[in-house]
Amino acid sequence: MATLNFNSGNNYIIPSENDMTYRGQQGNDVYIISKATEDNAKIKIIDTEGTNIIQLVDGLSVTASLFTKNAARLTLSDGSEITINGADKFTYETSGNATSGDIGSQWSYSDFVKGMGVTGGPPSSGSENGTANFTISDAFEVPEDTSSDDTNTDYTVVEINVSSDSTITATSTAEDFRYEVGTDGVSKEGAYNVTIDGFDIANDKLNPEIVDQIVSGMVLACKETGVSLVGGETAEMPDTYLPGEHDLVGVITGVVDKDKIIDGSKVKNGDSIIGIPSNGLHTNGYSFARKLFFEIGGFSVENEITELDKSVGLTLLEPHINYTNHIKRLIDNNVRINGIAHITGGGLVENIPRILPKNSATRIDRDSWPILPIFKVMQSIGSIDDKEMFKAFNMGIGMVLIIDPEVENDVIELISPLSKVYKIGSVVPGNQEVLIA
Repeated sequence: MATLNFNSGNNYIIPSENDMTYRGQQGNDVYIISKATEDNAKIKIIDTEGTNIIQLVDGLSVTASLFTKNAARLTLSDGSEITINGADKFTYETSGNATSGDIGSQWSYSDFVKGMGVTGGPPSSGSENGTANFTISDAFEVPEDTSSDDTNTDYTVVEINVSSDSTITATSTAEDFRYEVGTDGVSKEGAYNVTIDGFDIANDKLNPEIVDQIVSGMVLACKETGVSLVGGETAEMPDTYLPGEHDLVGVITGVVDKDKIIDGSKVKNGDSIIGIPSNGLHTNGYSFARKLFFEIGGFSVENEITELDKSVGLTLLEPHINYTNHIKRLIDNNVRINGIAHITGGGLVENIPRILPKNSATRIDRDSWPILPIFKVMQSIGSIDDKEMFKAFNMGIGMVLIIDPEVENDVIELISPLSKVYKIGSVVPGNQEVLIA
């Protein structure tokens, strides 16, 4: 499906072309749904910026309609289908015609859905059909709502269609995040310049409920960090995966101006080292951790240890912190970062040297931040010395920033609303080693 992007002005748009996505920008746009559509056309509308209107002209015949919490599909008498992603963000005008200056009656999405025949308005989950063979006219009315709904749903994937070849096509999600997974690609309005190009799920047999949870979690993560999810698929491979197993694979692509790349070339002696905390293992050192807890310690996943605030299993499953927003706050405020080290496998000892010049080393004060309880517990179980712990685990620091000393206060001030932040050391003369004392 091709995409037609409009400028940031206030546009009058008449969706008519088959296999076309009409995408608005920052202006206040009016989308005029009329008899001008091509017969049997498949049309999508996406616009989450500005104050936008879906205008249905007088006499328009809607043979079928389908509504979810925040998406709508209108089938016209010529067989064309108009899909509106983020439908709850639009105002609906019935019997008007902006091109001739006629103004119709305006409705919220909820009232529009009621007027189209869905009792109680948009469903909180799933989908509901409107009245068949409905004609838009001046007599469009919203019935009195006598229903009550105390449901409080924070997040729902409202529609997941699983085709015979096991490809997921998700047309809408809760709140204001729209996505599509499959051949049509995915779109999220207002995304930054980072995309997940492929998010693949492989298992022995597709379970829509589990896929719902997986995709929901991914969407929430993308939404928190402004990342656009642009593709994905599922695969059933019973000869490869055991029952209940799921293999998740994603590819993330980012775009950065060449002159803004942070590659460590500006790191110099005298720079300050700032540590941003982790919240656990961060997906590294799990083989070692499993051996310590389950083989040496004899614990089960359900066991609770006094020093930990949750069970062993939940402690090990603590989600990895995403530092995108931390870094973006600095970049958006023009704070120069000389070097960044993501503390993954190898800990501080092996990751920081990757961004150090040949004549430099780092001196780290191990008392400058609190060591997380999980690392203290594992060290105690295995009687592991400090050197080995710092080589195997992040020890409570998930990301390291190397900065000029004069911007140290700015960095701390900007990151503090998101997490704690510590000055953990400095760059000193040496040979790319990490000295922890």
